Amino acid sequence: MKIEESLEALDGVVKYHADRLSRFGDELDRQAAEYEALDDGVTGQLKEAGPR
Repeated sequence: MKIEESLEALDGVVKYHADRLSRFGDELDRQAAEYEALDDGVTGQLKEAGPR
């Protein structure tokens, strides 16, 4: 019985950390997309300005 309880507790810990890592990855993806959109905007502005 103790082994089963230990495995259930370990399963909870693993699920917790997997959820945290998943949320962290989602946030990184969101920020990367935001940065890329901003960078694309700046690139567009530079192309419109043309050479000096």
